[in-house]
Amino acid sequence: MQAPPAEPRADDKLERAQRITRENPYDLEGWSYLLHQASSWQVDAARDVYERLVSVFNTSGRFWKQYIEQEVTQARPVGSYPRQRGTV
Repeated sequence: MQAPPAEPRADDKLERAQRITRENPYDLEGWSYLLHQASSWQVDAARDVYERLVSVFNTSGRFWKQYIEQEVTQARPVGSYPRQRGTV
């Protein structure tokens, strides 16, 4: 009798979600998992996820709000946001 398959590790799930959202940028299940994970990361680590997300769903206020809240809660100085540089 074989043992049941092991539960996938969190790293495996994260890599799978990254791959899925790159292959199919409209896969909301993959994005949901990535956003759940990214919400606990430092914003510098999460920025790539948020930038990819808002480039795909650029009219979604919900996703922009999550990105902005992540930036603001970590109190970055004004002028240091990537989209703010050179846009005056």
